[in-house]
Amino acid sequence: MLKIIEVVRGLGLGGAETLLFRRLKHSIEAGILAPADITVINTYPRQDYYEKQFRALGVSVLNTKSNSRILSSIELVRYLGSQGKEAVLVAHSPFPASIVKAQSACRGARFPIIEVAHSTQYSWLTLSLGLVWNRYADLCIAVSDDVSRAVTTRGFRRKLVILAGVDQAEMRLWVEGSLDVALGMRESLGVKSSQRLIVAVGSLVALKGHRFLLDAVAELRDSNIHAAIVGEGDERASLEQQISRLGLVGRVHLLGRQADAWQWAAVADIIAHPSLYEGLPVALMEARVLGIPTVASDVGGIAQLFDGASASRLTAPESSADLERAIREVLDDLPLFAEEFLTRASGPTRWDISRYSREFYAALASESIKFASRSQDRN
Repeated sequence: MLKIIEVVRGLGLGGAETLLFRRLKHSIEAGILAPADITVINTYPRQDYYEKQFRALGVSVLNTKSNSRILSSIELVRYLGSQGKEAVLVAHSPFPASIVKAQSACRGARFPIIEVAHSTQYSWLTLSLGLVWNRYADLCIAVSDDVSRAVTTRGFRRKLVILAGVDQAEMRLWVEGSLDVALGMRESLGVKSSQRLIVAVGSLVALKGHRFLLDAVAELRDSNIHAAIVGEGDERASLEQQISRLGLVGRVHLLGRQADAWQWAAVADIIAHPSLYEGLPVALMEARVLGIPTVASDVGGIAQLFDGASASRLTAPESSADLERAIREVLDDLPLFAEEFLTRASGPTRWDISRYSREFYAALASESIKFASRSQDRN
């Protein structure tokens, strides 16, 4: 059985952390992994939403004492130096990964280093470190073809694209027994049976582009269209001011963080995702599996997600006019919510968590075998 050390920069409600939790949960429940063989190291303990959930699974969670990038990375390296050689290191954040790769270059690798690349954009410092140290990783797992081609994955000797997945069975089970709950969720926002609800899931930060969605809703000039944004962040005050300025109070709702944000997506007529850049957004994987028409910026791996989704539309980033046009096109062909809710999450999908977990752990096992073979040859 593999011993896996997963390194993250925070355990908040971000996409990478959510994917990690769901992958480990599925793999433990399916008997692929034993909880005792998994350690999660959080180098930004200020964000700890998933810590209790990991511990409930029996997974060991270690928090660095410092939130500082440099100090927490030093703590990480010291911890790794105390571990046996049978582990596989999986790094989900590029900065601590660079420190580990640098240490490996100077002192030799104790175990395989696998970095998961989730984004098409990093800071100049992180990119610079990557260009120097990425070649000392054994493998880069990119979450989409676009990420694999991006500047964020330059310098790796080997790259592998593994498309993530979500738990369709869990979604389907909820949908089958939740029509009244779904209608109640919509009614709690003041959405009547004949009205439409657009839902966006993403932190309230500038790069998510929520301001363009608000402009698009205003440009639709239709009082029967509501919008809800699930997430929290430092753009809340600015978005609240924009909602007031555009006369959208009572029709646009900021719902804050939600533990099961996908359930809000499930009660939408349309999903909107106007991000400025992305890797492979979890919210849109969920929308794809649910079968909900989606309007999203043509950035990152989103086009790959949309392959075969005829009811969805790609739009130019930072264009409220393009977003408004796409929403209008999708709305023209939609049945009423109550007529099609019970069909959600019922179709075949490539975005299933079982396939994702199998491919991910097969890659880790392969790297572990290769590393052990190289170590024997050196000895």
